[in-house]
Amino acid sequence: MIAEALTRLIRIGTDKSQVQSDKRNLQISNFICLVMAGALMLIVMFRLVVGGLEVWFYLPLIVEAIFFLTLLSVTRAGFPFLSRILLCWAPPIFLIIDFKILIEHVPVPETSHFLGFRIFQVAFSIFPFLMFNVSERGKFFTALLAPIVIVIAYDKILELAGVGYYDLGLKDSSYFYNNFRTMVALLIIGSAFVFLKRLLEKQELRNEKLIAQLEQQNLIIQKNSERALKKAYDRLSYHINNTPLAVIERDKDFKVTFWNKRAEELLGWSEEEAKGLKPQDFIVYKEDAPGAVRLMNEALSQKRDSNFMEIRTVTKDGRILNCLWYYSFLRDEHGELDTVLSFMSDITEQRKANYYLNERIKELRTLYNVSQLLTTSDKSMEEVFTLLPDLLPPGWQFPRECAARLSIFGNDYQTANYRKTPFAQPLEIIIDNNPVGTLEVVYLEQKPIESEGPFLKEERDLLTTIVQMLQVYIERKLEEEALMKTQASLSATINNTEIIIWSVDHNFLLTSFNEAFRKFLRESYDADVTKIQDRPFYAFSNADLWHERYQRVFTGEVFTFEETVGAIDFRYSLSPIIDNAKIIGVSIFADKSPYKISGTGNSTKPTKRSLT
Repeated sequence: MIAEALTRLIRIGTDKSQVQSDKRNLQISNFICLVMAGALMLIVMFRLVVGGLEVWFYLPLIVEAIFFLTLLSVTRAGFPFLSRILLCWAPPIFLIIDFKILIEHVPVPETSHFLGFRIFQVAFSIFPFLMFNVSERGKFFTALLAPIVIVIAYDKILELAGVGYYDLGLKDSSYFYNNFRTMVALLIIGSAFVFLKRLLEKQELRNEKLIAQLEQQNLIIQKNSERALKKAYDRLSYHINNTPLAVIERDKDFKVTFWNKRAEELLGWSEEEAKGLKPQDFIVYKEDAPGAVRLMNEALSQKRDSNFMEIRTVTKDGRILNCLWYYSFLRDEHGELDTVLSFMSDITEQRKANYYLNERIKELRTLYNVSQLLTTSDKSMEEVFTLLPDLLPPGWQFPRECAARLSIFGNDYQTANYRKTPFAQPLEIIIDNNPVGTLEVVYLEQKPIESEGPFLKEERDLLTTIVQMLQVYIERKLEEEALMKTQASLSATINNTEIIIWSVDHNFLLTSFNEAFRKFLRESYDADVTKIQDRPFYAFSNADLWHERYQRVFTGEVFTFEETVGAIDFRYSLSPIIDNAKIIGVSIFADKSPYKISGTGNSTKPTKRSLT
C-alpha cells in the first residue's frame, strides 16, 4: 500500500510528457523531494529521541520539509520546470539559513560545523546534473547557478551573514584551502555526471530513432493487415446478406436464435417457428441425427473453432435434401461455447458456392493468425519459425490431411504430421535476391484435382501472401541482429587491437580510450587513466606541439605523422569527430613499434616514465 502510494507520488507530472528522458528527470525530481522531506523529518525524530529538541532546531526543518512536499504540488499543477529550479536552489539557500541559526545557538562553534555544511553544499550542487539533460543548456545552467555561486562564495556569504569562519575566532590555517578543494571535488563529480549524462542521452536518442523506425514499419504492416481484414469483412458481410445459403445461428444450448430467409425458402419453416428449437429435433434426418450430434461434440471437446459435415435434411413438407453444413464456434473469454453459426446449402445446387465461401473464411483467418504472429508477438525468430507451420493447414481445403514445413537457414520446422508426398505446394523464400529457404504445404493423401494439382488458385495466392509477410519479418529481424553484431564487433575490435586509441573534447580532456591505451599508460608510466581525466591530455611528448595538433584537427584537418617517444616509434593518425555537422572532438590512433629506437637497429625495453 505504502509502496504503491510512493510510486504514484514519484510519477507526478510524467503523464504530461511524451519524451522518455523528461519523464525520467521528473521522477528523479519527485524522488529527491520525498527524500529531502523524509531526511529532514528523520533528523527531527532523531533529535527528539536523543533529547534536546528545541524550537530553533526543529521549526526550520519542518518548514523546509513542507516546502519540498509543496514542490510536488507545483509539478502536478503543470510547472515542472519551476519545481525543479526551486529544488536545485532551495537546499543550498536553506543550508546557509540553517547554518546561521545553528551557529547562533551552539555554545562553541567548531571547524567541523563549517566543513560539514560545505560537504552538504557540494552534495546539493549535484541536483541539476540529475534533474536536467545536458542538452537543455539554458535550463541546466539556470538550475546550476545558485548552487555553484553559493559553493564558490560560501565563506563570503557566511561573513555577510555574520557567521564567517574567522569572524568567530577560529584559526585553523588549512581552512583557507577548503574552497579550492571544494571546487576540485565539484569539478570531478560534475564532469563525471556530464560525461555519463551525454552517453545516456545519446543512447536514448538512438533508441528513440530505432523505436520510431520499428513503429513505422509495424504501422505499415498493420495498415496492410487492416486493409486486408476490412476487405475480407466487406466481402463476408456481402456474402452473408446476399448468399443463397441458409444461415442458422444457435446459442450454447444449440437452440435456434437466427434463421435467415434462405432457410425459410429451403426448409419451409419460418424463423418464428424455428426459434427455440434444436435442429436435430425437426430438420435433421432421423438416421443422421446421432452422427451429427457426435461430430458436433467431438469438435467442441477438441476446442476446434469450426467444423463441417454433410447431413440429410428434412423440409417441412417432408422432402429430404442432401445438405452441407458448416459450423463456426464462437467462444467466450473462458473458452466456453457462446454461439454456433451454421451455413447450409443444398449440395446439388449450392455446394460449390458454400464451399468456396468457407475456404475464403479459413484463408482470411489463417492470414490474420500469421499476421498476428509476425507483427504483434514478442517471440524470438526461432519461436516464430516453430509456430508458423501449425498456422497453415487450417487455411487449406482439407486441414485434417494437410501438413506444412518451413525450411529456412538450413533448419526445418514442420507440423507433427508432416511427411514428403507427391502432393506438395512449395514457394521459395527470397531475402536480398537470394533464396534462403522454402515454405511448403502438402496433402498426405490424394485429393480431387483443382487448378494446381489438388490445390486451389486462391491457396497459391494465400501462400504467396504469407511468404511475402515472412520475408518482410525476416528482413527486419536480420537488420536488427546485424546492427547488434556490428556494434558488438566494433567495440571488441577497438578494445582488442594493439593500436592505442583515445579521443579528446574541445578542452582536450579525455572522452574515450581503448584497452591498449589503458595498458600502455599503466606499463610505461605506472599511471591510472582515471587520474588524468581531469586535465588536458597531450599524449606522451611536448604539450605545446600536441596543443597545436589538436587545434589543426578542430579546423577540419586530417593528418598523420611519426614521432619517437622514449624508446618507441609511434605513427599517429588524427581526425575530427563530427556530430550534427559540428566538430566535437579529436580521435587519435597511435600505432607503435615496441622496443625499437628510431634510427638504430637496437631494441630496448622502455622504462617507466612520469606523465607530469
